[in-house]
Amino acid sequence: MTLTQLFVTSFMVSLSGSITPGPLVAVTIRYALRRGPMAGVVMSVSHGLTEFVVLLLLVSFLGRIDITPTAVTVLSFLGAGFMTYLGLTTFKEGWTSGKNDPEWSVDGKDGNLSSTDGTADRSAAAASWRPLFLAGIVTTVTNPVWVVWWGTLGVNYIIWSMDYGYLGLGLFFSGHLAANAAFFILFAVLAAGSKKYFGGQVYRVMMMGLGVFLLGFAVYFFRLAFGSVLG
Repeated sequence: MTLTQLFVTSFMVSLSGSITPGPLVAVTIRYALRRGPMAGVVMSVSHGLTEFVVLLLLVSFLGRIDITPTAVTVLSFLGAGFMTYLGLTTFKEGWTSGKNDPEWSVDGKDGNLSSTDGTADRSAAAASWRPLFLAGIVTTVTNPVWVVWWGTLGVNYIIWSMDYGYLGLGLFFSGHLAANAAFFILFAVLAAGSKKYFGGQVYRVMMMGLGVFLLGFAVYFFRLAFGSVLG
């Protein structure tokens, strides 16, 4: 595999995995509806940093990491619990949102949060991204599908990349990050735009629907976990 093929195939394989609706996309949409398109950027950074740590670990301990069924089961239970929490809080936010909630919009020039009276609080805006950043990390590491991806495709790509040293690793990981970022940002822009153009009632419905969607992932993770235990 050439360097060009390494980058292109990494991008395409990662994109094919990203476009499958998953918990990370759902969490991104949840925050984009509330905070605007920058949610896609924050999720990309959070997810990317988590994967960079995993890449370093795999390169350092390649061949000595064993993803056991027990590990997948534990992660499935943790993921199910976290998705349950996010699903319930998202549904509640949509159900209870109304005139008493603060209305936020996104400044089209720089993406900073601004209140409806036109003032901006940059420190509050920065603090508002911390929950999404942490949610991105937790959602990533508790997703058993993500663990299996890195334990199979990820390991193989690392092996192919090492034929070219750090340059190969860099191209593989760059293609992977680019695919994830493109998808998260696209969904964040679409979600934020839907609120802007369709108003608060659609926002409520979307938040409640998203809550149900997240609870569906919780059920899926619970099934994986119990299937491992009972099967």
